[in-house]
Amino acid sequence: MSRTKEYIKVTQVTLADVKAARRAQYEMRRYGLKSVPDESRLFDALNGISQIIAVVSLVFGVGSVAALAGTVCEIASSLSFSSREELKNILAMGEDGLAELEYYFEDYPKVEAIRVKMGYLDYIDDGVRFIQHTSKNYIEEHKIDGRWRV
Repeated sequence: MSRTKEYIKVTQVTLADVKAARRAQYEMRRYGLKSVPDESRLFDALNGISQIIAVVSLVFGVGSVAALAGTVCEIASSLSFSSREELKNILAMGEDGLAELEYYFEDYPKVEAIRVKMGYLDYIDDGVRFIQHTSKNYIEEHKIDGRWRV
């Protein structure tokens, strides 16, 4: 069983980063967190996401799309049914928070980037982390016209 750690970290993201992270977590639930994970389909789905390369290390803490797909499937294979379902729910909550950030960017089109607190679930032994929660209420700064503002 992998050791896990939960923590909050301020992460700087753009709208493209948020969209890619949200889609990646969806694809991980869809293809990776199954009783029989499909690493090939997960890799293809992740590889098809624009901006995914930037997000793989920034958000998920791994070096490549292949490493992310393989690690997610490895974790899924090691979890019991109830633990796998719990992880799916955590990823879904993270997706909801990322959707809220996406809507924030859309509501304020002049915002170029944000620094926002994100709650992470880190699989220490596997070297990967997932976003478990975030919200527009956790935005610490936003960048407009090249300048950071509170």
